[in-house]
This record gives sequence, C-alpha cells and structure tokens, in this order.
Amino acid sequence: SVVLIGYWLNSALSIALIGSLLLGYIPSPQQHLLWYIMLMGSLGAILFLGRNVYCSQLCPFHQFQRWLHQLSGMNMQLYPWLKQRLKLVTNTLLWLSLMLIFLSRTPAIGSYEPFSMLFSLDGLGVQWYILPLSLFGAFLVSDFWCRLLCPLGRFLNYSLEMRAKTVQQMKKRRRIAVKEISHDSNPAKGVKAGVAIEAQGE
Repeated sequence: SVVLIGYWLNSALSIALIGSLLLGYIPSPQQHLLWYIMLMGSLGAILFLGRNVYCSQLCPFHQFQRWLHQLSGMNMQLYPWLKQRLKLVTNTLLWLSLMLIFLSRTPAIGSYEPFSMLFSLDGLGVQWYILPLSLFGAFLVSDFWCRLLCPLGRFLNYSLEMRAKTVQQMKKRRRIAVKEISHDSNPAKGVKAGVAIEAQGE
C-alpha cells in the first residue's frame, strides 16, 4: 500500500474527500477510481463485516508508521485516562475539520492530514509541522497518528461504533418482539399466573 497507494498513485483517503462528498462535490470517477473503490470497500466492510479495513490494511501512512516503530524498537504505553483525553482531542479535531469544510465550502482547508505531503512532498501550512510530529511520535508510540490524531480514522471508527450500536438495538428489539410473541401465543399461562397471584392475595 505504501508504494502503490502512497508514492505511485498518492491516492490515500482523507477527510477532505469525505467533506467533498458531503458537500455534494463528486470527484470524477475516471480520475479518482481508486478513491471510490477504497471508500466503497471501506464503508462496505464497516457495514457488512463490522471491520475498519482501510486503517488496518490499506492506509499507506499506517504502514509507514509501523515501519518506523519497528525500526525504533520502542513501545511507550499510554495510560487509559490519557487515551480518553486524546480521544476527546481527536473528536474535536474531526468536528473542527468538518466545520471548516462546511463553512468555507473548500474541502482542502479542513484537511490537515500529512499523507500527501509525505508521499509527494507537497503540503500546506500546518502540515509542515504535523508531519515531523507524527513521524517522531511513531518512533515512540505504535500507530501514533492513527490512534491519536487522524480525523479520517476517527470518522471511520465512529461509523463502526454507530454500526455496533445499531446492531445491539436491533438485537434488543428482536428479543423483546420474541418475548411478546411467545407471551401472546400462550395466553393460558398468563391466565394461570393471574389466578395464582389472586389466590395468594386472598
């Protein structure tokens, strides 16, 4: 994925692409066919398999970070309370990115991901600071950028969380429906139970 999606095609997914689609700006399928294949495949995997395959298998920046982390041999563990704080930071960054995209109607403004800068050496503004920070962090913490700062990863994981909640709600409603059906199909048991309760009361 690093060579093909990263350096050769430079077609990694980004929050800017998600913002473009939400704004109704549809990139040409002929020019960005790989984007559509990866996006549809990633969303399909979330919907039908309950897995985020893009972040774990396809993202070239994820693989690049793994190489750096293996090279350093270090593995700093994050405290659970720190993970919760950083998750809040990631949620805030995702929200700010989407708000900038919607308010400016310019998807590139809300994208601070360093993907394109790493693979094409073409970056804007804050990306020049984020790229070295994320690469240095990858030496110390496994999947530093992916776990702590990536807005696209948070968007996909949020979709995964919503899918899991929806599945749980559907299962809960199904169990309730089955109980109601079984109760309605056995009215005699309900009558006997009612008679027993009245007898006890007397």
